[in-house]
Amino acid sequence: MRNPTLNPEGPKNGLTWMAGANRVFYMVHLFEAALDSTAHLRRLVKNMSDFNPLQQALLCAACAFILASLFFFVNGKTRWSLVWLTAGGLSLSLFASGLDPFLNSWDERFHALVARHMMDAPFRPMLICNPVLPYDYRDWTADHIWVHKPPLFLWQIALAFKLLGVSEFSLRLPSVLMTAGLIPVIYRLGRIAVSARVGYCSAFLYTTSAYPLLLLTGYINLDHNDTAFVFYVTASLWAHAEYERSGRRFWLLPIGLFAGCAVLVKWLTGLLVFGGWGLALLGDSRRRRQFRPYLDIGISLAIALAVFLPWQWYISATYPLESAYTRLLYWRHVVEVMDGHMGGYGYHFSMLARQYGPWAPWLIGPALIILLFRMSSRRLKITWSACVLAIYAFFSFIVKTKMCSFCFTVCSIIYVAFGAGLGLVIDRLTLARFPRTARLVIVGLLAGLGWSTLDLASFARDHAGVKGNRYRLAKLHNTALYKTLPSLLPSNDFIIFNCGECFHVELMFYTDFTAYPRVPSRPEYDLLKSRHIPMAVFDDGKLPGYLMDDAAVFKIKPCLMDVW
Repeated sequence: MRNPTLNPEGPKNGLTWMAGANRVFYMVHLFEAALDSTAHLRRLVKNMSDFNPLQQALLCAACAFILASLFFFVNGKTRWSLVWLTAGGLSLSLFASGLDPFLNSWDERFHALVARHMMDAPFRPMLICNPVLPYDYRDWTADHIWVHKPPLFLWQIALAFKLLGVSEFSLRLPSVLMTAGLIPVIYRLGRIAVSARVGYCSAFLYTTSAYPLLLLTGYINLDHNDTAFVFYVTASLWAHAEYERSGRRFWLLPIGLFAGCAVLVKWLTGLLVFGGWGLALLGDSRRRRQFRPYLDIGISLAIALAVFLPWQWYISATYPLESAYTRLLYWRHVVEVMDGHMGGYGYHFSMLARQYGPWAPWLIGPALIILLFRMSSRRLKITWSACVLAIYAFFSFIVKTKMCSFCFTVCSIIYVAFGAGLGLVIDRLTLARFPRTARLVIVGLLAGLGWSTLDLASFARDHAGVKGNRYRLAKLHNTALYKTLPSLLPSNDFIIFNCGECFHVELMFYTDFTAYPRVPSRPEYDLLKSRHIPMAVFDDGKLPGYLMDDAAVFKIKPCLMDVW
């Protein structure tokens, strides 16, 4: 007997036949979803297999911690959800820190070498510790005194070297701790601004973002410098939010301390919080007539100045040429394109997808509007709006040099904005008639967003294996060669030449030799010979005769590989 539910000759209204057809379509969609899930699972297994066992263990731990966090979140246990989310973020940060067993090119290798020298001389930042040849103090890639960046993040790395020894892991450990440490800070910002649910969503989106992890690997230029800068700027915004919420003057100290540390890491944009704070004060018709709010800003700003000004005075007095030229470079970044870092007015907006996820460029506008509508504090609305607008306007329309992380300074506010939008969706889902199903949908929604922004496939492509990846192949080859040099050369007195562009920096990090990127000129060669300084040179088959004919010049083979 034929099944009437599939019989088009059945009831005249066709409802029974349509119900059967719907079931068929539903089964087809389930089958397609299963195939799609299987493909995703295969890709996940493939990506996981590209990493070493320790990295796989850290990834698995991170996934387990984050899933536990989601479980506690949907069951209303906010404190435990934050604890497990932070544990998951720490696992991801540790995973990222071990991806590259070498120094990345821009600018990790420079930061690593200067920090290594700061272990013994914290107030004498040096790139080439023992320059045997004249150098140009304007060339920050090959000079002696290195004040190209303020020292706080370098001191942090030097302390890690002191405690754990010199290695790639200890180099990245401060960034690991700061990246994971921002999770509860961003949560607190979202909670103060809107609610605990928005705080969790904001922290979750930050935790599962690939961009902060790429910064701490050293793969993106400015690496640990930008990680530290974002940390201290975000901490100053958090302390200010606590001040606005509670009105307690205790918070003036951490506001100034964190803002001063931000300047001591990078630049005057570390004082961003004071601009937004001052504008919010002027926009408050009652408070702007009072003296105390201005006094509070002045006290906090004085604390910030006390943190970073001593270093500026010190280097101006001790290294006047280098510090004056560094200040000139800061200004030149504003008025001209430096080191080829160019881009149009939309450059920083084009970076949104890379920094926050593929959906970010389309949703950032609505998310910011939702955040402003949901925030209860008018002063925080003005402060945060001013910070975001000032950063994007300044670096988009005024600063000529474009670098990918310039606007990531205000990432905490952007994450809270996305968290406000996501929290609004979750608020609606929690009103559903079937709470258990709603909880499953919320977990699936957050897990899907986290997976899309983490982009594990890109980590596997760029940071695991060497097939088709010349950069990684060259870095691994060169690092292994650096580490063999102490056993090849009879003493650390040798000066090594012909390393190639900036590879001398990596060589000096892994060894105690002084190195230069080029071959010595004949006068330089004669000078070193007269001073009885032994020389070694990477033999690329193009050495001048005075080096080839001198048996005392140690010839090193094989040569270092170019990364491009």
